[in-house]
Amino acid sequence: GYATRCHHFASKALDMKPGIGNHNRLVILFYATLNSFRGVKNKNGSGSQFHQMKKLYKEAIELLISAVDITKDKDITPGLFNNKVYLLEAELYSFEKKNQLAKEKYDSSITSSRYIHEKGLACEQAGLHYQKISDRSEALKYFQRASKCYTQWGSQMKVEAMAKIISRLQ
Repeated sequence: GYATRCHHFASKALDMKPGIGNHNRLVILFYATLNSFRGVKNKNGSGSQFHQMKKLYKEAIELLISAVDITKDKDITPGLFNNKVYLLEAELYSFEKKNQLAKEKYDSSITSSRYIHEKGLACEQAGLHYQKISDRSEALKYFQRASKCYTQWGSQMKVEAMAKIISRLQ
């Protein structure tokens, strides 16, 4: 239900008038697109409602790339969107089963993340990718890194979620 609710409220937010809060719209677009990957990957059939988002993945990546270009020469948060672009590209490559490209983009997202919670998110998504392709040892490494990030960030809920995943992998 979380993915469905996220999709619903993100769609409402993205339908709002552009121009006001463009930074917020880009962040919402990033999380909505990331969420849609989860819906498409869902194997119980509910992913079909997100399948329509597939064509928007590349559009979202292009919009975030333009934000990277715009903020590159500004004093205001340079590099704020780089990790988001890399993470969406990694998810797209993972979805398309281009595993080597996905690995490179996950690692780029992790290293370019400016904030610890975003680094944790990229590690978690990389762990999910490796879990999907049955590379348990790599998945475990990324989930452990995500757990450390979430601990540093102070999110006990995410630390507990990672602990459950890690215990299942071990």
